[in-house]
Amino acid sequence: KQEIKKICQKENAVFARLDFTPTISNEVLDKIYTKSPLCTYHGSYFQPRNEWFLNLEKSEEELLKEMHKNHRYSIRVAEKEKIKVEIITDDFEKYFETFYELSAGTAKRNNFGLHPKAYYQNIFNNLSKINAHLAVAKFNEKILVIDLVIISGAVANYVFSGSSSEERNKMPTYLALWQSILEAKKQGCKFYNFGGISANDGLEKNWQGLTAFKKKWGGFEARHSDFQDIVSQPFIYHLYNFRKFLKGLLS
Repeated sequence: KQEIKKICQKENAVFARLDFTPTISNEVLDKIYTKSPLCTYHGSYFQPRNEWFLNLEKSEEELLKEMHKNHRYSIRVAEKEKIKVEIITDDFEKYFETFYELSAGTAKRNNFGLHPKAYYQNIFNNLSKINAHLAVAKFNEKILVIDLVIISGAVANYVFSGSSSEERNKMPTYLALWQSILEAKKQGCKFYNFGGISANDGLEKNWQGLTAFKKKWGGFEARHSDFQDIVSQPFIYHLYNFRKFLKGLLS
């Protein structure tokens, strides 16, 4: 804590925010650091506190059996409707423009914001350096869905997904995700991380539908410790939090 505070002072930073992985008890952390106010949790660079995981150490048959019957039905519909899914492990840049176009459409359709285009471009430019794959769902050679999955250790992380508003009745989203799960299992991953879900704290008010979608694949919830701050400039820190609080009231 003292060393990080020295770095803050050297860099003229107001505070440093910590996100502990693996999770540490909030009871322990609150005695050492300053718990970040809830009003600051809406920043785009912060990860959700609750995530949904699927245990991949089960057989394919068990995974199908334990998911919601509607998801199983949707996978069968996509297969029947001749949706084809290709797992891409190289030449990622080739798919970037389509991915961004699909992501922009998804954001508009579901009323959420995106990072600047350069943010995603930088990720795609570096995917070949890490263990990652795209699940690309097509119908008649037209790309309908692109899922981006990054594998870290034994965990496959479902990072981004973009989908078209066309042919949605053919359920391409479900088959793309299912094939991505099977690819992660094939690579020896123990868990598939679907990412953030809503909790009972009201922070993610618009995530109910997304949360239900993720939970129906089967699995379990992982709760991470709260963000903790190391404060270097208390006066400006409190002004910053007050501004965040007001912004939250007006949004």
